[in-house]
Amino acid sequence: MKQNNLVLAVNGTLMRGLELENNLKEAGAFFIKESKTEKAYRLYSIDDKYPAMIRVSNGGNTVDVELYSISEEGLKQVLSKEPPGLTIKEITLIDGTSVLGVVGLDDIIKGQKEITTYGGWRNYISNKENNMKKLFIYYSYTGRGDIVAQRMQEKGYEVRKVETVKNLPKSFFWAMMVGGFQAGAKKKAKLKDFDKDISMYEEVAFGSPIWNGTFTPALNSLLSVLDLSNKKLSFIFYSGSGEGKEAVKRLNKEYPNAPYIFLKDPKKYPEELKKLD
Repeated sequence: MKQNNLVLAVNGTLMRGLELENNLKEAGAFFIKESKTEKAYRLYSIDDKYPAMIRVSNGGNTVDVELYSISEEGLKQVLSKEPPGLTIKEITLIDGTSVLGVVGLDDIIKGQKEITTYGGWRNYISNKENNMKKLFIYYSYTGRGDIVAQRMQEKGYEVRKVETVKNLPKSFFWAMMVGGFQAGAKKKAKLKDFDKDISMYEEVAFGSPIWNGTFTPALNSLLSVLDLSNKKLSFIFYSGSGEGKEAVKRLNKEYPNAPYIFLKDPKKYPEELKKLD
């Protein structure tokens, strides 16, 4: 450990592999070890975005933390980037050692969910993701999407297939010509007997072919009629080339935080499905 460095205990998104880990790295901090607090704290989930650890006079428990060595300047840098309602105070570890720790201000926990029983933020988010209700909504013209849907069902997703009212021409060539033109023009397709209620799902994955390098009219319609607020979104595309340059541009512009995958003809190359694991 560097001389004159401080020991900082973190309990949330600054931990290894989580969203704000880079804030510690950029501040020159380095990992020491995992530990726990003494039985004097409670942990709350702040809108399921980050935790807030509060010290209590009775009824507290241990909370998982990670210890880092950090300079005073580095600590100021980290604190300046912390979410609102968090600060740095002295805390006590399970072995009686006193270190600095990220804690919540009292007002921040009002109306928030207590998650102390999970033991720590990492356990809480892992449990939440494993029990999250997930839906895979997809459109398929050649059957590639049906193969993807089967794999998604095996992964715990409920599956909902989209059909359009108006069919494409029977000729594959003309179907691709018409479909490609409509896709390039960002047209929408009228959906047949589609259930728009996705309120019970926390995660929604969309599956679609790539036509003319971009979204199909069916996907355009889905994105326009569904209430996607507060949903964890992702996209799975399947095509003969496994590419979609215009689709990527739209995703980066309209859904910059949503992960996406391109599968090259999963009917012909079933090994492509491994990308979903």
